Amino acid sequence: MHPESPWTISMNQLTFGKEITKHTGYYQIRKGKFTSLRGQTTSVVVKTCGVAADVDTRRKLQNESEILKLIGECYNIVQLMGTCENQGDFHEVLECCPAGSLNNYLRENSSKLDNANELLLGMAISIAHGMEYIADRKFVHRDLGTENILISSSNVIKICGFGYATLAGKNPLKIPELTNWRSKSFESLCDGIYTIQGDVWSFGIVLWELLSPGTSTLKQFLDKIIVFKAGF
Repeated sequence: MHPESPWTISMNQLTFGKEITKHTGYYQIRKGKFTSLRGQTTSVVVKTCGVAADVDTRRKLQNESEILKLIGECYNIVQLMGTCENQGDFHEVLECCPAGSLNNYLRENSSKLDNANELLLGMAISIAHGMEYIADRKFVHRDLGTENILISSSNVIKICGFGYATLAGKNPLKIPELTNWRSKSFESLCDGIYTIQGDVWSFGIVLWELLSPGTSTLKQFLDKIIVFKAGF
C-alpha cells in the first residue's frame, strides 16, 4: 500500500462556497475554505471536474496540478494547496486571489492608470519574476496572458493557468487553436511550437497591455500582423 501524497486533501478539510463560474466540459470553479491538519483555515478556490467531465478537461486540470507540484512555491505563482478525488470528481485547491484577473483589473481601472507608472512597473517586474522562476525550472507556460495573471488580496501578482504547461522539449497537451491566441508567438500559432522563447513573446504582449490599459490598439495591431503572418 502506497502512502498518500502530501498534496492529498480529504473532503472533510474542504467547505464549498459560492460558485464563481462554470465552464464547458463540467469544469466548475467555487470559493471555499480549506482547513489544514493543524487546524488553520484558509480561503481557497476549488476547481472541480465532475465524473462526467470530458477527457481533455480532466487531463488539463490534472496537468495543472502536477505542474504546480513540480514547479514548487514562488511568491508570484498561484499556490497549490492540494488535490482531492471523491466519487469520481477531481478537485484542485488553490489559494484565493479575490481581486481577480489582471485582464479585468486593467479594463475596469483604465481611467485611473494614466499616471500609475510605478504601480504598472511593479506589476511587470512581478510577472517577470514569476516567469523567470518557471523558465529556470525548464517549464514552458504556453498560455501566458492577462487572463492568467491574478491579483491577491494584498495586491501581489500571481501567475496561474498552468493547464497546458509542460517541460521544455516534451510532447505536451494540445492547445485549442483559439485559446488566448493574441498572446501567442508566430511559431506557436502557425506551427504549434512552444518554447521558453515563446513565453517571452507572450510576456511582451502582457507588457503592452500594461502600457495601454483599456485601449484597442494592441488588439488591432495583433489582428493585422497575425492574419498576415499566418495567412488566415
